[in-house]
Amino acid sequence: MQATKFHFQSGGCRCNGTYFVPVAWRRPMRLPTIVVVPGGTGVLSSPKGGDCGQGLIELAKHFASDRFVACCYDGRGQGEAEGIRSGHHLAVEDLEVALAWLRENVDAVDGRRVGVFGQSLGGMAAVMVARGDDGIRSLVLWGVLPRYSVWKQKQERAGDGTFEKLWEKASKEPDWQDKTIEDFVRSFRVMHSLVPGTWE
Repeated sequence: MQATKFHFQSGGCRCNGTYFVPVAWRRPMRLPTIVVVPGGTGVLSSPKGGDCGQGLIELAKHFASDRFVACCYDGRGQGEAEGIRSGHHLAVEDLEVALAWLRENVDAVDGRRVGVFGQSLGGMAAVMVARGDDGIRSLVLWGVLPRYSVWKQKQERAGDGTFEKLWEKASKEPDWQDKTIEDFVRSFRVMHSLVPGTWE
């Protein structure tokens, strides 16, 4: 298979990814495409991803060895990507932009036959994006919490200063310089279910 690194801009931040094309691919053939969407820590360049991140990369390679185009990427605030992750709505935007980039720039991609493999936070993003994307034909969700609020509540109960640590980084970003930490904490929107219109 051929591995190609790529970059895309999401929310003004540079994100990075890798896509894999089977060695047997020839123009003008279009192949079904699988996008592997990681959880909160990312997959490509984050030591926090550990074995899980490596496993997702190997999964993408496996798909590409079986007549699929496969892709994995780090969205905003993951690995070496720019920006800061302040809620799952950014994961949704990152996936939408990554899909648009693949459809526009990779000749081997059949944008009407896309599968998304979403892990944890990436699974939530996959469901939300698939609702409005007719080209997504299949979903695999792995280790996805049905309520994102569970993660938020754990962080708040732990009292480990998670939001303060994130705010220290976010406050240096241009988009946050005229805002307060309270605004930042509120940006962690909570999803109570996957039914449309149930945002808190």
